[in-house]
Amino acid sequence: YRPIVDWTGSETTTLTLTEKPASGGNALILIYQGQVLENDNHFTISNNIITLTFSPSDSTAIFAWLIRG
Repeated sequence: YRPIVDWTGSETTTLTLTEKPASGGNALILIYQGQVLENDNHFTISNNIITLTFSPSDSTAIFAWLIRG
């Protein structure tokens, strides 16, 4: 196991993945507070940078799974 997201807290709406997902980001699953986030609705992705369309709450986590590109 190794983390694939570098995230420092709720003030940040960008996340840096340690790997680039395949299929232009379609091979990426993000989960926030038990909800699966949808690409282009809840976030956008460019290379290995995720930009959220919302500000995460304090003391929460975003889980990510991906297939490397």
